[in-house]
Amino acid sequence: MMITGCLVLAVLPGEPAAYASCATEARVSPYAFIGTVIDTAEEDRVATVITDGGRQVKVVAAPNTSWFSKSFSSVDRRYALGGRYEFHPINAESPYRDNRCTATQQLAGPSLRPLESTKEFLPDWLPVDEQAGFVGYLMFFGSLAAALGLSVIVGRKIIRRIARRGA
Repeated sequence: MMITGCLVLAVLPGEPAAYASCATEARVSPYAFIGTVIDTAEEDRVATVITDGGRQVKVVAAPNTSWFSKSFSSVDRRYALGGRYEFHPINAESPYRDNRCTATQQLAGPSLRPLESTKEFLPDWLPVDEQAGFVGYLMFFGSLAAALGLSVIVGRKIIRRIARRGA
């Protein structure tokens, strides 16, 4: 059994994690065009592009647009502002749909900027870069003390019941 598992692992191709959910080769599109990204939104997953033909179009590089800024998928593509791309969208008209499983590639221009970490999804009251303060310590140690006190009370009642049965 162990030998079979090792053989399976040895035969599997090693792909980068970002491409793990693309089941096939990169898709070349019949609707391909070349253009330059002049604006990005939604953490670089929506690009406004000027095509070489002079049209301004939108390219959306996330499969589920209702979850923008809340989650990422392994097939989301990001675009570099000012980058020149050969786009291979899934559909024939703007807004074009794209993802990491298509043959879209950057031809020239700047690299992607790293995503900035954000605290916007944490509650406002949660102190992230500072000590918890009196209220935070009270919440933590107070709940521990309450749990310990409850355990002592329940333990004493159990011991008293056992002592009454034995007497």
